[in-house]
Amino acid sequence: MPRKILDGIERVQAALLTVVYVMTIVVVSFQVINRFLLHWPVVWTADLAVICFIWLGFFSASQAVRNNAHFRMTILLDRKWKGNGKQALEWFSLLVMGGLSTILLIAGITVTLEGLNEASPGLNVSMAWAYAAVPLSSFTALLFTLEKMADLFRQRAPAFAPALKEQL
Repeated sequence: MPRKILDGIERVQAALLTVVYVMTIVVVSFQVINRFLLHWPVVWTADLAVICFIWLGFFSASQAVRNNAHFRMTILLDRKWKGNGKQALEWFSLLVMGGLSTILLIAGITVTLEGLNEASPGLNVSMAWAYAAVPLSSFTALLFTLEKMADLFRQRAPAFAPALKEQL
């Protein structure tokens, strides 16, 4: 997949993350002010905050894959490994991320479809809106992982590790 398309996906995801992050702050602040200062319990804020947290968590993980900020074997990769050892660890890390993304994509589609028959109690909207974050973010994480694999396969420094070229 061309890098420009993946760059566009990343930009859309970053914009979505910004919107959801601001929404989370506003909703949680509103909830705290209403509950503890005004003593007006508002039921829907808790549900919306949970949905925002789900989207933040999953899309942040996908963005982290693209920017190489995701948890992986950095304790081993950052130990000045060179050549085949480092490349093997990179491949293993990418294969694990790709496998996990694939599993989450498949499971996420199933859960999202089941969520169509479920409604959040406070918002009274389909839980598919919350669960959709899982397959969408897993799909983008898989695309970003495949991009990293293609970079590593071509033996050039991936965008996430400029120092790798010097070490290969």
